[in-house]
Amino acid sequence: MSDGGLVREPSVFSPVRGVDALEIPQLGRTRMASSGKRKTTMAKLNRERRLLERRLEKKAKKDARKRAAAHDPGRQSDVLIGE
Repeated sequence: MSDGGLVREPSVFSPVRGVDALEIPQLGRTRMASSGKRKTTMAKLNRERRLLERRLEKKAKKDARKRAAAHDPGRQSDVLIGE
């Protein structure tokens, strides 16, 4: 087994090691892998859903006002006429 005379030292990040070099092991505790994916709570999902629904309702009202204004151009309810 010749590797060209190079001698490899064990890596600090070797998967064989159970504890990182800078970590202090805690007795009685096992390391758990993080899922990496954030969990979204139902409350947050409900808030986002309500927000989207309100935006859709607001857009529908705005579109209805635009259609009404285009359909009846003689009526100007938004303009105030001063004396």
